[in-house]
Amino acid sequence: MFRSSAAFVPVLASLLAIAGGCSSGSEGGSGAGAVSSVDSSKRVDSLSDAEAKQYCEDGQSYTTSQMKALDTKRIGCGFTAQFTAGIGAQSDADAQAKCRTQFDECMNKPDDAGDAGTGDAETDDSCASFKNQTQGCSATVGEMNQCVADQIAALKALAGKDFCADAKVRTQSDQPGSPVATPASCTALASKCPSLFGGTDDSSNGG
Repeated sequence: MFRSSAAFVPVLASLLAIAGGCSSGSEGGSGAGAVSSVDSSKRVDSLSDAEAKQYCEDGQSYTTSQMKALDTKRIGCGFTAQFTAGIGAQSDADAQAKCRTQFDECMNKPDDAGDAGTGDAETDDSCASFKNQTQGCSATVGEMNQCVADQIAALKALAGKDFCADAKVRTQSDQPGSPVATPASCTALASKCPSLFGGTDDSSNGG
């Protein structure tokens, strides 16, 4: 989703970033209204430093409350296996068989425990710089909330997907793409807030 993977779950710009992230798995309220306590009518680029940091922390809390650790791992392992198993496979059936082997191996790997206790520090660091990513963002907080909520809902729907059923022969030059279509709310947000998605906003230079 956003350029900073530590701020929120991205559109799986890296599935492994999600699979390796911390997820509490305790379901809280869902939907755009539950994403943040920051005033939804405010323009994102008008937020104070404190409000931007609060929004980032709220968004990360929403993400971890909605995405269960096992589900994020399943999505990450499934998407990665689906793509990599097809490279060098002799047939689609061969790719699917290799995918299932790779998926099982990935799921059986123990979760990293070495980073336990560092999450708060990483969150503080990433959220402290979140304000810089909101420059020139003409969307409202409510519009950003909708993108976050829609993206998380789309990711949650992937948890039960059999990625390996769609594995096929691929070449080294193939690109993985995204396992989930970008929600319309996020497409709209990207046009108003290019800096959040890794782009630059040149329109502000003239005014």
